Amino acid sequence: MNSACDRIRESSRATIVRMENFVEEQAVRKMLGPDLWKQLCDEFEREARCVNEVQADKILIRRTGISLALTDSDSAKRLKLQYVDVGPAISVALANERGMITFRVNTSAPARSLTLMLNGQPFEPKDLVMDSMIRLTN
Repeated sequence: MNSACDRIRESSRATIVRMENFVEEQAVRKMLGPDLWKQLCDEFEREARCVNEVQADKILIRRTGISLALTDSDSAKRLKLQYVDVGPAISVALANERGMITFRVNTSAPARSLTLMLNGQPFEPKDLVMDSMIRLTN
């Protein structure tokens, strides 16, 4: 029979383990998140340049270290991505829609990695880029 002290001790240990896991995952997000952010921006910028090759100056590109804005010069529709260091996460806005891309830490592989998550679902950057560019230009 477990005493109240034993139950409290077990609960405390479990809480400590959860906190340690959270801190470790946050460190992985902070370490790998900026590279994933850069890759995502590179994909968007590459696709925007392809569109501009077909239709001159269709997409206006503005990029800084923490933000990327793509604007359709015909419709003035705008896609904006912003890296948010707290979390970290990526804020996404397209026209009147808003969302947040988060980073899920993959712990099953020998080397830690991140998966991009949007609305709780994993996605490939190229899929988001294609979908967003189609919606931006239509």
